[in-house]
Amino acid sequence: MPAHMQGRRDSSGVVLLIIPGLFLLALFVGLQQLRSRSPELRQLAEVDAPRIRTISGTSSLAPSGSRYSPQTIRVVLHEGLLSTATIECATPYVIQEATTSRPIAQGANLRSAEVEAIPTGLRVGPHLLDFTAIRIVPQGSGLIGFGGNFYRGSFTIHRTRSEDGLKLRPSFSLVNHVPLESYVASVVDSEMPATFPLEARDAQAIVARTYAIARHKMVAPSALFDVYGSTRSQKYLGAEYIDAKGRRLKGETPAGVAAAQRTEQLVLTCQGQIFTSYYSAVCGGRTLDGSTMSQRTAPCLKSVTCDGCRNAPLYRWQVQLPAEQMLARLSEVSPASTSNLASLMTIRMRQEDAGRLPQFTLTDGRHFQQISSTDLRRVLGTKELPSPQFSLRLANHQIEIEGQGSGHCVGFCQYGAKGLAESGMNARGIVQHYYPGAEVSRYQSQPLHAAEAPNVASR
Repeated sequence: MPAHMQGRRDSSGVVLLIIPGLFLLALFVGLQQLRSRSPELRQLAEVDAPRIRTISGTSSLAPSGSRYSPQTIRVVLHEGLLSTATIECATPYVIQEATTSRPIAQGANLRSAEVEAIPTGLRVGPHLLDFTAIRIVPQGSGLIGFGGNFYRGSFTIHRTRSEDGLKLRPSFSLVNHVPLESYVASVVDSEMPATFPLEARDAQAIVARTYAIARHKMVAPSALFDVYGSTRSQKYLGAEYIDAKGRRLKGETPAGVAAAQRTEQLVLTCQGQIFTSYYSAVCGGRTLDGSTMSQRTAPCLKSVTCDGCRNAPLYRWQVQLPAEQMLARLSEVSPASTSNLASLMTIRMRQEDAGRLPQFTLTDGRHFQQISSTDLRRVLGTKELPSPQFSLRLANHQIEIEGQGSGHCVGFCQYGAKGLAESGMNARGIVQHYYPGAEVSRYQSQPLHAAEAPNVASR
């Protein structure tokens, strides 16, 4: 073979080797860039079991070692679906396509901007967007507002359809994607007064973080949110809010941020698993067993005595109402079950043991109806019956109700935590009192939306 042909052959071989190498390098760089832009792809690519390490000792709650990266909790800010909403953003913002994070619009600010679901997609202020899922991201440290509250993070809007008679009406959900620790700080301030002792607020931070992560792990992979922004999950006012007097106040105070920072990464585990850490305002001297909420609650949700809430509002309460009024309310909700009761002659109460809810039997001498305290509370209203822990007594055609506590009374008692902290108990002791058998553990650095069960390793 001529020498010049041999050289061409050698150079052609080198080219053939270089071209695939360049292609693989470009593919790797492109994937890395796409992962950096797309939280969803990044989370799928980095799925790993979140690790938890048990914290030993009781001298300090501050986590040691390297800090972990912020994680996101998804908070739906309304009940049901919306057809329109008004949002605000005082800083520059970018609107992204939600699944790819690709920018599709931007602006200097959004002042009382209307969000509307339209047949072709969504309208946000001046922007007509042919997309069914978008994310509005304030730039810098800007907040984004809805309903008089202003939030950190971003808003994700998912357009859907809801039936309105025979027509299909476009609607949407509004979800705040907020860093976990910012969420915890706001929940501490939203749920517990700033005047409560530091150890009680630290305990609240641990419980709130545990609840949020547990609820995230329970939702279906297709779910659009993890928790509600109301007491249906945990009260969450955001970073700032406007009160009834029109004042703009802090929903996330320096004290709330400090409680989140002191307890950063700390959660409760029961038999090695994060669990739904139910809590309420006042237990009335004894918490209820977790089975009163659900048969699937963690073993650590056991009934315990509580001496800390003795001076709390609604530690004990009384209500009186006419027997006829109670029968009328019951018949509105369940006509078939009460239609045979001509009047109310006797009430019998059965309660298996402390920590369980009472059951009532209502009779008129010939017929009877059975109802639980939870169902009766649902019928009469939570304002009239602050908790499901109560007794009924019939006297002179009046129902005399004596009760204790406020809320469902399962798990952590907020006013009880106040009393225990004032007696010298630290945050770890407080949470372990209300969740017997639970361990205070460290939730480590993995994306929250990697739906794997955590590993637990004692240290």
